[in-house]
Amino acid sequence: MDLHTHQGKNLIDILLLYTLLTVAVFFVYIKANFSLIYFLILLAWSFFSNKNYFWIAFFFIILQTPGFFFDYTPTAHLPFIRLFPSISVTPIDLFTILMLVKILFYKKKINLRLKFPLLLLGSYISVTYLISGLTGVASFDVMMWFMRPIVYSLWIIIFSAFIQTKEDVFNFLKLIFPIAFFILFVQIYYLIQAKHLINIFIPSMEYILLKNSLTHELRPFIGGINLIFLCYIGALLLIQYENRALKKGYFYLISAVSFFSVFISATRTWFGIFLFITIGVFFRKIRNLSKIFILSLLIIIIAFSLVKLGAVHWKYLEYSSWGRISQIFYFLNGEEKKIDTFTNRLPTLRQLLVKIEKKPIIGYGFSDFSRENYDNEWGFFNTILMFGVIGFLLFVFLFISYFRTMFSALHRLRKGKPLKDALKVLLVSFCGILVGYCFTWDFFSFVYPYIVVFMMVFLGISEAFITEVPPKTTLNVGLLKDMK
Repeated sequence: MDLHTHQGKNLIDILLLYTLLTVAVFFVYIKANFSLIYFLILLAWSFFSNKNYFWIAFFFIILQTPGFFFDYTPTAHLPFIRLFPSISVTPIDLFTILMLVKILFYKKKINLRLKFPLLLLGSYISVTYLISGLTGVASFDVMMWFMRPIVYSLWIIIFSAFIQTKEDVFNFLKLIFPIAFFILFVQIYYLIQAKHLINIFIPSMEYILLKNSLTHELRPFIGGINLIFLCYIGALLLIQYENRALKKGYFYLISAVSFFSVFISATRTWFGIFLFITIGVFFRKIRNLSKIFILSLLIIIIAFSLVKLGAVHWKYLEYSSWGRISQIFYFLNGEEKKIDTFTNRLPTLRQLLVKIEKKPIIGYGFSDFSRENYDNEWGFFNTILMFGVIGFLLFVFLFISYFRTMFSALHRLRKGKPLKDALKVLLVSFCGILVGYCFTWDFFSFVYPYIVVFMMVFLGISEAFITEVPPKTTLNVGLLKDMK
């Protein structure tokens, strides 16, 4: 395919996707009576379409609630079909089912490198769910609550079936990237207007208003944090492959916008994760100093431009954002008492540990107790609470398997190849995910569907890149030919 033709198709896909998202906002928040018809048309279109990466990107964005749009509220939400009094399905549920049917219909072959640890973990979680229902420790409503994230874990199969090569991944990521600008815009709007953009449609939606615990100023938390995270990781991936200055500059811009979005949100955990990944990716070699300079320069330009336009006040960046984020370094220096909210969370951790001690081996499963006591502020402790030490060890086995698979793939590649650098980006990003998991953010929760789908997409991207690595036998044959 001609390069310009390919670029033109990418641009058309981007314009179409964000047009459909805009129309979705219109139907959900203005003409809600017609929103179900609109989504049913899109679902039929997605089933017969060959551009599966397009529809996976579309529904992935909606699920991640960018700028808090498409988040559930009593007055505005995605349409649903009520099957029974307590059971209903949303367009994302239907999309998940349709894509699984499509896999069977087209007899798609799926070859996951992490198949064994995923099957082992999936089996344990399924048995735990079944036991929770049979023993009556979970009410019917709670069982239905947990059903959605469990079903959404099948996105690893959907993603790997339809996005199997790095080119497919690139097409998918390029569709996701523009959402970073929208999310940052929503944050800036919040700083200027002291309300979220979605308050135009739902004035009463105030539960997402946050304040800085140090300065007590309004803090523009990110609506769609996993989207920003994927934009950042994806931009770092594409930087490894792109040689053209203009397109490479665009990917740097996406990474800078994503990083700046996290910075002004004053979210310490996410700033720590982003900083960890940045250091891991760019500080490995001297030749990466230019990349560090470009990324830093773009972040400074964005900050300076927003200050000049009056969108962000310089004192906010200095005292509110940096003032809160800089407390990470107190923690690293062993000065926990200087961290404003850290010590406030310690009592909840102690309470969580007391509950874990009462049932440490298998945990409380998918029970009412787990639902009531789940605390996303304490990462892996939630895993032990729900699945016990046995379940947690199965997650550890998955982590170890991921590292072994990645290191094995890296070992088979020569230095200087873009694929090798891309795998290192994914490896460092996974380490960043584990850093967050160890301290606060529960990346491996089976409570929130959007977190489950994000992790399945991340693992799917990893699988697509690992598939590009030639097996050992292929490399050996190539070496023999070179010797001859």
